[in-house]
Amino acid sequence: MPVRQWIICSLLLLGTAGWTRAGFSAEYIYLLAGQSNMIGKGKVSELAPHLRRTPANVSFYYQGRQQTLARFNHFGPEVLLAHQLARALPQDHHILVKFAATGSRLIQWVPGSPLYQGLLRQLSYVQTADGKPATLAAIFWMQGESDARNLAQARAYGERLQHLIQRLRTDTGSPQAPAFIGRINPVSDAFRWRDEVRQQQQQVTQTLPMTYLVETQGLGKLWDQLHYNAQGQIGLGERFASGFLQQRKSGPIRMPVNTATTATTAISRVPAAHTISATIAATTPPIPAAHTAPATISTTPVIPSAPATHATTATASTTVLAIPTMPAAHTAPAAATATTTPPATASAATPPDTTPPVATLHTASSSMTGSRSALSAAKRKAQRQQEERRAAWLEWREQQRQYHSLRLQRYRQRKLDGLE
Repeated sequence: MPVRQWIICSLLLLGTAGWTRAGFSAEYIYLLAGQSNMIGKGKVSELAPHLRRTPANVSFYYQGRQQTLARFNHFGPEVLLAHQLARALPQDHHILVKFAATGSRLIQWVPGSPLYQGLLRQLSYVQTADGKPATLAAIFWMQGESDARNLAQARAYGERLQHLIQRLRTDTGSPQAPAFIGRINPVSDAFRWRDEVRQQQQQVTQTLPMTYLVETQGLGKLWDQLHYNAQGQIGLGERFASGFLQQRKSGPIRMPVNTATTATTAISRVPAAHTISATIAATTPPIPAAHTAPATISTTPVIPSAPATHATTATASTTVLAIPTMPAAHTAPAAATATTTPPATASAATPPDTTPPVATLHTASSSMTGSRSALSAAKRKAQRQQEERRAAWLEWREQQRQYHSLRLQRYRQRKLDGLE
């Protein structure tokens, strides 16, 4: 093809693309940020074919450039979020920008930090129809598990998150952008301060306007009971979309405070058209009781009083020792149960009783019970330590992957800038 014809065709295509984007009645930009559950561990192979395609009125920015949905092996909440928004608002153009860091704590996202600067830089890559800087239509936040490992980080979570949202709204010129916070629900004892973080998240929604809490209870998880699987990510994206659509339809809404028990009860006053299908609800059972905190076990030995039959009966010529009835596990040998009848001679000494005292037997039983309780506590401690080591190893592996991903992103950026 001659160069002149190629240039003409390119201009025609660019003009058509610009006309198509300008044909939308409105343009919305959504920011998705957080840590590993925002990056997503749902397998793309488990997605329905129609969910792997990017809707015509959706643009997805990830790792510094525009991507197609479900391009890699794993996906996050952006897939269902994009499809729900495209279906509910077909006349608008929806731009999703995702930036997340695995294993990151909230202190690493404070304004001025490298992650915060990277967040603003990702937004600068967005190409709007009018060429103006991107303003946010909504903020979706899924983070907090790493802060649940440390008490000091957990207690400071609410204040830091509130400051982050306020600065994001200011720096992007979006003072009315609603923020939707995904509530964390890790199960492992390695996240021992999870309740504190959850309380801090709820407190932010009660003090900061246009901020809403999105329940994650009941979403499907992987074997580690920390990261959401494919069905869990589908449910999370659906709940984010339902919250935004309801807020856009009726103005400021109040998210529920109580935890949901199924995947279909995500946000209060959500229309039936935005609830998760019965298939998702059936495949995302609530957290089993086996993962709840164990009850406190008392190891104090209880020594019962001696039975009433333990008495000494005196007669003129004999002394009878009545052997008390023992429990089945501590029954004395048959030879010990024989009644001892000494001779009637006054000078004859009464033979000694060789039967173990009742208090001694019960003390031994209590010692055995205490030993079993100690062994059980040691076993639970070993299991907890193993879970912590496993969680730390997973976090290290994810950090390594994120590190190499950031290196690749910086290399691509330098290449675009002509430095390499």
